[in-house]
Amino acid sequence: MKTAVITAEYNPFHNGHIYHITETKRLTDAENIIAVMSGNFVQRGAPALTDKWQRAKCALQNGVDMVIELPFLYACSSAEFFASAAVSTAVKSGIADFFSFGCETDNLELIKNTAKILVNESDIFKKDISLMLSKGVSYPLARQKALEKSNCEIDLSPNNILAVEYVKELIKANSSIKPIAVKRYGNEYSSKNTDGKFISATAIRKAVLEGKIENICGSVPNETYKMLKNIIKNGNIFTEDMFSPYLDFVIRNYGAEGMADILDIREGIENRIYKAVEYCSTFSDICSFVKSKRYTYTSVSRALFHVLFSVKKNDMEHFRKIGYIPYFRILGFRKEKSSLLRKLEDSGIPVIINVKKDEKKLDDYGHFLFDLEKRTTDIYFGCCKNQSFRKTGLEYTVPPVII
Repeated sequence: MKTAVITAEYNPFHNGHIYHITETKRLTDAENIIAVMSGNFVQRGAPALTDKWQRAKCALQNGVDMVIELPFLYACSSAEFFASAAVSTAVKSGIADFFSFGCETDNLELIKNTAKILVNESDIFKKDISLMLSKGVSYPLARQKALEKSNCEIDLSPNNILAVEYVKELIKANSSIKPIAVKRYGNEYSSKNTDGKFISATAIRKAVLEGKIENICGSVPNETYKMLKNIIKNGNIFTEDMFSPYLDFVIRNYGAEGMADILDIREGIENRIYKAVEYCSTFSDICSFVKSKRYTYTSVSRALFHVLFSVKKNDMEHFRKIGYIPYFRILGFRKEKSSLLRKLEDSGIPVIINVKKDEKKLDDYGHFLFDLEKRTTDIYFGCCKNQSFRKTGLEYTVPPVII
């Protein structure tokens, strides 16, 4: 039985995700679909609209057979680390035949050629990037321009950037897993238009936050629609500004010098962040104050969450050296595909299903990574406006979703 791994955030799960799953099955004849999904925080540097267990349930109800969590350290990180950890999960599982991703092009050869250039960056390529960075250009734009000078014409939109990073990591791992590019269908990635059956997750989140859920009823499966109605009713929708008091305290407690060794803090940006709390009262205001030509809003937001959770530069470096993944955390699975669990266990890497029992299997790296997960989950729910959802220790008390 062939198995395809999909990397996703499902924030929230919508019709485009069903299309991705359906196309993956059509293109690969895979009988098993495993989603490597971000937990409570996502790659653009923000909390997920709703928690990981609800999002995993929607995925399992709509074509996914198992959901493995992408830990916070990688899920809320740059495209390089996000992709490295997702691909490492697929490779280390030992059961993946395909790695499928959504992007703006289905030209896999173009993606592969771009990835090859980035795997073996020439001295000229590196010099071109350095020159543009010295002029205050952001890294993504500098890399885009350097690729164009290398006669590689690819639009490095967010999804295409990730697509290239996935293939780059498969090349570096010398993996036999085949990449599968599924071209996005419908509105653009960042479009806020709510017309049509296939709209962006950005548009869906905007409609939910504005209380206009009726505008997106035809764009999401019924299970997602019910879930979104419930989170609006119960007041457990999550946004970055809910973390503002925590962030203000941590920044003031650290001071500028104390932030210098935090992941994604570089080139004196800590001074601008420290200055921002004098003028800004919300998380989003601080991001807007700090961002510049060199630092995008998204990169600043990720850095602020690393500040909030005390994620150090050395932390990522340690996990890079061990191949990122010291365990597989199962958020949910379909009963009829429970055999996938046994196959995962054959990999020799600890599988976490029952947290109290299974975390005893973890080595020091595993404990460090999972302890970070527990902290981020506690603070995520601690920001909830509805007091009944502000529970602690949920990593221990919420079981995997089984349907």
